[in-house]
Amino acid sequence: TTTALTESPVIPCSLTVFALNESGTVIQHGKNRVYSLKLYNDYELARDFIPVVRVSDSVAGLYDLVEGKFYTNKGTGTFVTGEVISEGITVENGAKLTIIGDGKITTESEINALIIEGEVNLIEATIEHTSQTTSFKTIYVAESGILTMDSGFINGKTGGIDNYGTVKINEGSIHVSASVADEWIGAIYTGEGSKLEINGGEFICINSSTEATKGAYAVSGYGQKIISGGSFTVTGANALGIDTQTDGGTTTTLTILGDPTISANSTLDGGYAYAVRILGSSETNINCTTEVSGGTFNATAITAHLARGLYSAYNSGTTLITGGTIVADGYGIFVDETG
Repeated sequence: TTTALTESPVIPCSLTVFALNESGTVIQHGKNRVYSLKLYNDYELARDFIPVVRVSDSVAGLYDLVEGKFYTNKGTGTFVTGEVISEGITVENGAKLTIIGDGKITTESEINALIIEGEVNLIEATIEHTSQTTSFKTIYVAESGILTMDSGFINGKTGGIDNYGTVKINEGSIHVSASVADEWIGAIYTGEGSKLEINGGEFICINSSTEATKGAYAVSGYGQKIISGGSFTVTGANALGIDTQTDGGTTTTLTILGDPTISANSTLDGGYAYAVRILGSSETNINCTTEVSGGTFNATAITAHLARGLYSAYNSGTTLITGGTIVADGYGIFVDETG
């Protein structure tokens, strides 16, 4: 005999995970390995759980990215976790990692603190590299890697992020500080074919060497860069705020819009400071397309005429400026050679 129900049954308790809820009684506990868990309500994402370990007491549980809430085990026993790695983490192709809250990865070794070949999301986490070697940056993003930073802190001696994949920064801080005489140090380096989008955050880079032949930068390299927000402060013998290059053999693009603040300060007599530099190649003259529609650009230097708000050289591409404010000791806009 089949009896049709005229209304949906009501279960007077919360939904259970890893067990069966039978009319309010939890039965038939399960044994599962969980990498992520999503719950929907009428096709709308209601819960987006990821397994985490709380740093303060080493308790494992599920963190909901929708609510921003940590759920611990309500039954007996404890969740079993994988091996905890304190430094030199590699997120391989296809893998996903979210580092939240008090989560912290730190290394003193001559390795990257975090290598990304899959997908990583930083939320109020700290990634730290305390070695002054210039060979290894705090985070390395491979061609297949994707890094999203919604908040958090990246702290490095000579480098924050080496990006050869895709990086999106919405908020957070990257601080780089060291004394290096013959190398560049910087917050973000972008390799050929990479993509970088910055919507906010604080980026500070200081090279305090008084004998430096190079200096410091906030963002430098190739690929595609879109900057719509954030505060960029660079201090060094030579200082570059946002630097885009084309001598790697590929076309690059730089778009600056919104209200970013970019400041470059040279501390060496004879040193240069460029808030924005567009650098081509005197041999290949490869195309770099730049569009500036907003932002504030500051450049200061002991040798005043070497402080330039926007500097372009050896570039056959188009530079279009429709907005923004430039304040410089020397030149607001300086176009050199075939720029």
